[in-house]
Amino acid sequence: MMSRRKKEKYIHRWLREHPQVRLYLSRDEYELLKKLASEKGVSIKEFILSIIKDLNKVFNEGFREGLRMGYEGAYEELLEDGRIFELSNEEHKKYGLEYPRCPYCGEPLYGVLVDPEANLGAWVLELIILSFS
Repeated sequence: MMSRRKKEKYIHRWLREHPQVRLYLSRDEYELLKKLASEKGVSIKEFILSIIKDLNKVFNEGFREGLRMGYEGAYEELLEDGRIFELSNEEHKKYGLEYPRCPYCGEPLYGVLVDPEANLGAWVLELIILSFS
């Protein structure tokens, strides 16, 4: 005889979809957290989640800025060393070449010229996008 599977209760589905996070604080830490949350007029949970979202935003902005600064610094250094040189827009457009764009910031990746119509150019563009993802 086959046993029937019991239907999952709502409370069990809810608990599965809402994982619990437990944090142990000292009384002083808790009181500080409670005070800061009440000053903002939100619950402790909402206050903690807003802090996490703000930190994530700051981290992403800092990462992008660091990436941009590192890119610009390396580019300037390579220009000074003479290992790369810039072509004017007219020169590279005349030959149907273009600078691929950075997938993060959208800035052109100077030093890499590709023909997007050629197989090799499409492969280089694909490699650049894959290396940043």
